[in-house]
Amino acid sequence: MLTLVVALCSFVLSFSNLRSSAVEAGFDPLLAWCWPICIDALLISGSLMVLRSNVQGSSSAFGWGVLITFTGISTVFNIAHSPSGFLYQASHAIPPISLCISVEVLMNIIRSDLTAELTIPVTASPQLAEKEDRGSQIRSYIELHPDVTAADIARSFGITRQTASRHLSKVRVMQVEG
Repeated sequence: MLTLVVALCSFVLSFSNLRSSAVEAGFDPLLAWCWPICIDALLISGSLMVLRSNVQGSSSAFGWGVLITFTGISTVFNIAHSPSGFLYQASHAIPPISLCISVEVLMNIIRSDLTAELTIPVTASPQLAEKEDRGSQIRSYIELHPDVTAADIARSFGITRQTASRHLSKVRVMQVEG
């Protein structure tokens, strides 16, 4: 709950600075509220993209790119709106950075809860418990579950979807050849 309060306060402070920057930049004061939404909402969207990618076992590079880019943009505009002097500029840099961190903390909590719910215990099967290396466990799991998808494997074993696809392809090729 505390993390949510920090995220909300950070958003409000950053919003206020960015809105003032928009007015100073010549935006219509009635529409200036759109400017901070354009920036800080994309920061939050980047975090959600990272969460989605991690849960699905796919690459999160684009989400991280969005998150880092818009945290940087928000930080630059918050600093540009501050009075001269290190203390003022550092103080104005904190809201977008703490927003990024608090949103990421929330996403990690959600990711942890989702991963715990989605993960299938793979060692429950006696056939898998005997296998020593992880690659063998994954291949055995695929053989025991012929309709499994790469996303299912990624979630079950905590690996990327690309790695799961490689294992799935190897097993399929062995099944065709064998």
